[in-house]
Amino acid sequence: MSDFSPTIAELTGVDLPSNYEINGESLVPFLFGDKPTQRDISKVAVETSLSMCLT
Repeated sequence: MSDFSPTIAELTGVDLPSNYEINGESLVPFLFGDKPTQRDISKVAVETSLSMCLT
């Protein structure tokens, strides 16, 4: 879930507040054809799994 805020912000052109703690990355490049590397995909999977375990 940590990637939703940066992704939605990028898609809508909204800047997140400077005091907002961003603990994820936008998935826009992954969703719209910029091919991520295997490392990028693994990083997203690990971060998502960890955030799900910690909540």
